[in-house]
Amino acid sequence: MGTVCKEKSIIPMQCPSHYYCPSPMLQIPCPSGTYFSGNGATSIDACFQCLQGFFCPGNGEGASPCQAGSYSDKFGNSKCNDCPAGYSCSFGASLPHNTSVILFII
Repeated sequence: MGTVCKEKSIIPMQCPSHYYCPSPMLQIPCPSGTYFSGNGATSIDACFQCLQGFFCPGNGEGASPCQAGSYSDKFGNSKCNDCPAGYSCSFGASLPHNTSVILFII
C-alpha cells in the first residue's frame, strides 16, 4: 500500500487519489491523460488511461466528462476537442453527431 509522509511529519498517510507514491517521501501525480480514483497507489502502473468521453488533465486532477459542445474520441486524452460545425456534442460525448438534414425528393 502506497504511503507518503507530509512535510514535517513522521506518520505515513495513504497515498491520495490521482497520485502514486513509490516511496514515503515522494508523491507524484498521475500523468495527463491518466487517472487513479483509489488511494494507496505505489507505481505509475496504477494510473489508468482516461476513457472516451472524458479528459484527464493530470496534476492531481481526476477524470472529468467532456462538457456539451466538446468530445473525446480516444483513450488517454488530456483535453476534449471542440465539436465541429454542423455537428452536436452532448455532455460526455465520445463522438460528434451530424445534425445535417438530408432531404430526398421523389
